[in-house]
Amino acid sequence: MYEPITLAGGEALSALLVHLPAELERTILKDALRAGAEPILDAAKQKCPVSGDDTDPHKGELRESIKLRVTSSKGTVRATVGSREGDFKGETFYGPMVEYGHAQGEAKGGGPIHIQLAGQWVTLTPGTQVTPHPYMRPAFDENKEKATKIVGDEIAAGIEQAAK
Repeated sequence: MYEPITLAGGEALSALLVHLPAELERTILKDALRAGAEPILDAAKQKCPVSGDDTDPHKGELRESIKLRVTSSKGTVRATVGSREGDFKGETFYGPMVEYGHAQGEAKGGGPIHIQLAGQWVTLTPGTQVTPHPYMRPAFDENKEKATKIVGDEIAAGIEQAAK
């Protein structure tokens, strides 16, 4: 799920950017978006739940999979913070299930699932709801104003540098 951020004064910066060569404009925007998204990336990694079980071979994988990507396509530059493979894909497919919660399934052959969490054995009964542990949304919500300011400052600095 994407939520755009609107930059106050963005129209004025856009008007200045159009006077630059397209490649320079794209570079300035990509650099600015990368700098602006860094606080969101850092907060998401900090907030991402990690197993307390030191014997868990997957401990920290979800946190380490959180990456910042900046892409440009058809004149649009976008910064995305998320799992490196994407939601429901790859080794860390379960990120959205951690974020939003999910209904518990069955073990192979039916019946409850027995897992060890933080050194305690827990029985998960099929059909029960697993509690959400939001980390991406709070990271965005807590840092969007800071990110927006950084993006604006970086674009202004990039334009100023290009004008020299």
